[in-house]
Amino acid sequence: MDNLRSGIFIHHLNAPAEKDAIEMMLSAVGQDTRIKDLASLKSAIFERQKADPPILSSGIAFPHARTDTVQELLLVIATCEKPIVFGAIPVRLIFLIGVPKTAVREYLELTSFLARNLRTQHEVDTLAGAANLEAFVQGLAIA
Repeated sequence: MDNLRSGIFIHHLNAPAEKDAIEMMLSAVGQDTRIKDLASLKSAIFERQKADPPILSSGIAFPHARTDTVQELLLVIATCEKPIVFGAIPVRLIFLIGVPKTAVREYLELTSFLARNLRTQHEVDTLAGAANLEAFVQGLAIA
């Protein structure tokens, strides 16, 4: 849960398409010191999206990349009031994750936790309504 508490939170991301949503989320990290090269991270995430985009049918997307362009796990959480289509699935929660190649265990723990706790549409709807990171984390702990 520590990675969730230190995540960057975007309330009601509004983007016309998947690519735009990912770019907006990446721009939210700005000058984050955990990122060595934002352009390389962006490229790695879009390459991963082309190969096998991780999307759950309940409306959750996990654009991510394992790369040495981040120094520690980086998480950007976005809620979407209006769903954004990823592939063919309307998405209301997006977890953009930058993972150092040495932090695979940490990444798997985070994604396993999220997958276990976001199984129903009700849980997705509840978290998509969170107004800030504190409310999001609190809602996830209850889910």
